[in-house]
Amino acid sequence: MVASLGILFSHQASRYEYRTSFLTRLFGSKKIACAVFCCIIAILALFRFNTFYHAVTPQESWPLIDHMVIRTIGQVLTASGVVMATWAIVALNFYGYGFADSFDILMEERVTSFPFNVFNNPMYLGSTLEYVGASLVAASPTGMLLSALIGAMYLIALHFEEPFTAMIYADKANQNIRKEN
Repeated sequence: MVASLGILFSHQASRYEYRTSFLTRLFGSKKIACAVFCCIIAILALFRFNTFYHAVTPQESWPLIDHMVIRTIGQVLTASGVVMATWAIVALNFYGYGFADSFDILMEERVTSFPFNVFNNPMYLGSTLEYVGASLVAASPTGMLLSALIGAMYLIALHFEEPFTAMIYADKANQNIRKEN
């Protein structure tokens, strides 16, 4: 529930910002507004993981996956997810993490450096790997279920996010063409 609310909030708030520039007007600067939004997203992500952690840790371990090899795989998945998500944030720069395109802070071109040259959505994939890895480390069936739900939420979010982002860049290209004519 917490995961879906944070993800839903991020996407809906970014769309609202794109249509109204509410936060940009409130803070008087699109970069300041985007930075505040980035911080809100980061806080929601930390809250989501903390809630996940507290749901998973008191659970009795699942004997089927309570094995040292599985725990090691979980540690590798968690570390890989952290690296992938962090590297994606670095590749996008700070503002790109917070739906910068909704604040009219657009990249000149699509990011194609690692991890974007390997995965289309490395932040979402990395985050999902973190949850799956933590579930395996804890040998938690609840964690596995929650990880699947979080992964599903990211897939649903992408269903809306990718066309919206494409529309933003198409609108910008059309504006540039009109300026040239």
